[in-house]
Amino acid sequence: MCRSKVRAQDQKEKTWLALEEDIGWLAEAVFPFLEPSACTTVYLEALLHANMFKLASALVEREQEKVSEGWAAFGKYIATVLAVAKENLDSASSCDDSAWRNAKAILAMIPDEGEEEVEEEDEEEAEKEEKKARTEARAAWGAEGAKERDLMEAVQMLTDLKVE
Repeated sequence: MCRSKVRAQDQKEKTWLALEEDIGWLAEAVFPFLEPSACTTVYLEALLHANMFKLASALVEREQEKVSEGWAAFGKYIATVLAVAKENLDSASSCDDSAWRNAKAILAMIPDEGEEEVEEEDEEEAEKEEKKARTEARAAWGAEGAKERDLMEAVQMLTDLKVE
């Protein structure tokens, strides 16, 4: 890739990161009645529609680590990712379409089941409950994403075989 394209991509990412900071400031200073998760959900959806998958993935990972607002808020992010992936799948005319590739990139953000860390025996009961909730949320997200990925793989195989 030539240097001008790399610089343009870096500038685009910087613009999106600046927008994220501005949204956070506006939500805090001007619109304190808005939940931060609502603003983050809208920002995540905008990132996905703009094909900024690297930033969207980083945002989801960051929010997954925070979980200060509870798993219900994280569930909104999961639903947003799946909804945008579905929109892309629905608008794809073939497996060679850019919308199809976008849907695959979005679904790749979803972690597979079994990525949870091994628990230590010394953890307190509250920490165990939180980990259980986190594992269940990840499993639900992974199950939905796995269905979409399986469907995409089946369609791709049929396309490769030229079966209508």
